[in-house]
Amino acid sequence: MSGHDHETDRRKAAEKAFFEQYRTDDSPLSPVDVAEIQRTKLAPCHTTGDDRYSDNKRAFHQRILRDGGWENKYVLDYACGTGMWSIYFALTGARQVVGFDLAESGVRRGQELAQRQGLAGKVSLLVGDATRLPFPNDHFEIIIGTAVIHHVIKYPNVFEELHRVLKPG
Repeated sequence: MSGHDHETDRRKAAEKAFFEQYRTDDSPLSPVDVAEIQRTKLAPCHTTGDDRYSDNKRAFHQRILRDGGWENKYVLDYACGTGMWSIYFALTGARQVVGFDLAESGVRRGQELAQRQGLAGKVSLLVGDATRLPFPNDHFEIIIGTAVIHHVIKYPNVFEELHRVLKPG
């Protein structure tokens, strides 16, 4: 293994350990409420004052929706955490959503929430490595990652993998 590969693996392990520790709470996650997300997470930040990134999320989502959105599409929720956005996409029209994250605890809790919300057949969350996605070529119609760019830019092969699993067009 080269020094670069060793450093990448060390960085992944440290990031995974952080998120595993961060998401160890076993209390049930609150149900995903579309109206609540639109009122808070996708609202201009000056209206709620609780999310300094909401303006960017709102603009990003508006752009995706303007271009046809995720309605009736097979969606990859890239670095899904506890699956809140995966569930949101399913509740707002995605045909099917697959989310992945490197932290097992977040994936487990998110999958439990999807099941409680009656979305077990529509939302599937799994543990995965962004540099080696476990999906075939040309698999997803749309890939959405929310608040992940600062994580993925530090790993080689991420954008090549995204391109590989995204259907042309």
